Amino acid sequence: MASPSTAVLSTTSGITEWLNADDAFGIIAAADDFEPEFATLLAFLLYTGARIGAALDLRREDLRLDEGRAWARSQKGQPHMDVRLRADLCERLAACLTSHDRQRVFRWHYGAHLAHQLTRARLAYLGLPCPARRPVGWREPSNRLEWVTFHIWRHTWATWMRQAGTDIKGLVATGNWRSERSANRYAHAVARDEWERVEKLPSMGKIRGVTR
Repeated sequence: MASPSTAVLSTTSGITEWLNADDAFGIIAAADDFEPEFATLLAFLLYTGARIGAALDLRREDLRLDEGRAWARSQKGQPHMDVRLRADLCERLAACLTSHDRQRVFRWHYGAHLAHQLTRARLAYLGLPCPARRPVGWREPSNRLEWVTFHIWRHTWATWMRQAGTDIKGLVATGNWRSERSANRYAHAVARDEWERVEKLPSMGKIRGVTR
């Protein structure tokens, strides 16, 4: 069984994990303390479901913050997508753009240094020490969130969308998945809501004179 900090969805194709709100927001807040631009990158992943490659390829001309929209460039055979941006994410992106004059919104390229920034944010949130740059031979201490990668933020977005009422067809309609088959790993993400129906089952009433 998953621990309270880890949500796990079993599927025919394997295990999908996602972050609960406390952990997701805690990691972003920890990143804000040492690198606000990186925190904004995590927020973008969390609230768009974008792949890390698409997020890193985001450019100024792709953002229409006054409309709350962004143009996500194709990744892994997916078409370009028109992405809806939350108001709070637009505020973060606007602050990020005013902090530099680059065409690319986020300055990093995918690699070990960027991955270490996520490790640093995770450990900072958990109150564990982590060097600003990964020394040769350094290993991350064992912790309950060591499974969190950049792709987990995509799983988290999809799971939260399902829990908010989006069905599988709706996930595909966002453009983040090419088919219902690929999005079907989130089919049971709302199982906890289904358990609420247990109260609607027939009552045992009285059994052997005892009210149940």
